[in-house]
Amino acid sequence: MGDAEQLPFPDGSFDVVLWMTAWNSLVAWCSNTSTCWRSRDAERTDEVPGGVKPCIVDIRCMVSIPMPRQALISRDRILDETLALADERGLAAVSMRAVAARLGVTAMSLYHHVRDKDDLLDGLVERLLAELSRPDPGLPGEQRLRALASSMRQAAARHPDAFPLLLGRPVATPAALAVRDVAYAALREAGVPDELVPRAERLLSTFVIGFAASEVGGRFAAHHQAVRDADFEWAWRQIIQGHERAWPAPKAKAAER
Repeated sequence: MGDAEQLPFPDGSFDVVLWMTAWNSLVAWCSNTSTCWRSRDAERTDEVPGGVKPCIVDIRCMVSIPMPRQALISRDRILDETLALADERGLAAVSMRAVAARLGVTAMSLYHHVRDKDDLLDGLVERLLAELSRPDPGLPGEQRLRALASSMRQAAARHPDAFPLLLGRPVATPAALAVRDVAYAALREAGVPDELVPRAERLLSTFVIGFAASEVGGRFAAHHQAVRDADFEWAWRQIIQGHERAWPAPKAKAAER
């Protein structure tokens, strides 16, 4: 090539095609920073083919670009935002993309903390159960079960759109299983045989969750709170009394002997 097709750089010269490629890359790198410098050679008036005037950019700008920082997220933050999204827009609005948008990250960033949407929803079950007040372990089993039931109804009132998820998804995460174990322990103390504890828990929790979901967003919602409380108390006594007839409490069994 002739001299007009060569561009002077501090350490030699590049072919015009290579120079244009390097130039485009540097412009892309340097467009968002104020720490790039033009060299003295930027004042040259020589023109390359096509009428483009050379503008030499100091290579130091390549190491001074402020890279965007990824927002810090964690599984807890993801679940918090998932619950907030469900409260604001309903459970149908929950998706990996929508949760990521609330956190200011890409959807792919969530996969470091949750496997997929199913795992996200399992985490939401965990977060709902985590809001339940843990009853005093020194209380009798039936009182602890009643305290859990009351706390469950309060959680439904706080999260009416997300709460029905407890009816449709299994308890899967370790934290959620820990809450279920509280109910298991109370049932055992109340006299339920070990082999029947899981069945008794399913019966009791299905009643409580179903009632709570219905009173905040179903057919029971139209009734006055006093009516709903009376209905719940009546149904609770039927279940507990049936249980007591089938499995007398440990103290009652000891007295019979």
